[in-house]
Amino acid sequence: MRDRRELLEWLAYAHFTVGAMCALVSLAPLILGFAGAELAAPGGEAAMRAEGERMLAAVPLGCSGLVLLAGLALGAALALAGRCLMTARRRGFCRAVAACSLLFAPFGTALGAYTLATLARPEVAALFDRD
Repeated sequence: MRDRRELLEWLAYAHFTVGAMCALVSLAPLILGFAGAELAAPGGEAAMRAEGERMLAAVPLGCSGLVLLAGLALGAALALAGRCLMTARRRGFCRAVAACSLLFAPFGTALGAYTLATLARPEVAALFDRD
């Protein structure tokens, strides 16, 4: 019983770590988006061209904003799942977040696969069912 609790505790710490990494990695496209917007800044030419360049600059900013929001949301969900693993609550939520973390390669993929395999064990599931 103690070994299973320690396993969940280590998984929780891994979720905190990968969640922080995911949040930090999601900031990189935002920086690149601002760099792309600066490169597409109008150079004082005709008004029509300047408007088109401003519209073109909005595309990388919008895409990087979506990546930023998705990365921060996944990072927050991983941290919350780590908290749930530490207290052995919300097994379904932990499984859903583990499945979503499979998209964050390579660390999230390894963590998600191991978490899903661990939560599928009957003795670990019993820890969640008991409380």
